[in-house]
Amino acid sequence: WLTGRFDDMGYPRPEFDADQGAQAVKEAGGFIEMHHGSHEEKVVLINLVENKTLEPQEDDQRFIVDGWAAGKFDLDVPNFL
Repeated sequence: WLTGRFDDMGYPRPEFDADQGAQAVKEAGGFIEMHHGSHEEKVVLINLVENKTLEPQEDDQRFIVDGWAAGKFDLDVPNFL
């Protein structure tokens, strides 16, 4: 949203800050991950397997996106990702 690109796609800006978002994740039964080490991801893995989240591995530098989750919010998955 910082660059305005989501606005151009018609997605409204969230009306919460990072702390409120984290609290909502926790209240929904999720958890907040703490990443360790430097972040030098060179690969993006988009996971489309519904209801499956891949475990990050500290020695495997890849950024994992649960693309299937976008569909749960009625987002246009190919355009959103």
